[in-house]
Amino acid sequence: MFNNKSILITGGTGSFGKQCVRTILRRYQPKKVIVYSRDELKQFEMAQEFPHAKFDCMRYLIGDVRDKDRLVQALQGVDFVIHAAALKQVPAAEYNPMECIKTNIHGFGGERDDPFHLLGIERGMDDVFGACPTGHGVAHQTWSI
Repeated sequence: MFNNKSILITGGTGSFGKQCVRTILRRYQPKKVIVYSRDELKQFEMAQEFPHAKFDCMRYLIGDVRDKDRLVQALQGVDFVIHAAALKQVPAAEYNPMECIKTNIHGFGGERDDPFHLLGIERGMDDVFGACPTGHGVAHQTWSI
């Protein structure tokens, strides 16, 4: 499924994102795995775990899922998107509800001018490692986790 494909993982430095990268690198030979997140320290740490000398497919982009222009830029040439970016800590979400709404609901496709709509990308929901994406002939796919 991911052999010779470019994959963008939003929230790629989180616990799910890191495990997803490990799984993809163990099971497939992707052309490119792009870790997209706001956390430059965690990106640096991931680059230590997945050094470019051994994993030349790895790329790291600083960005926020709420930044439509940066997402459009990051999505260029991407075949698959695994959307794992979210604010998940309940106490933080309760104390900062608008930030949670901006990220978890409006971020990455919660609005009419979302990056998928702008790029003409068909969106599908499925198990991230499932065998039957719902692309209707479109090369780009996304899954929200």
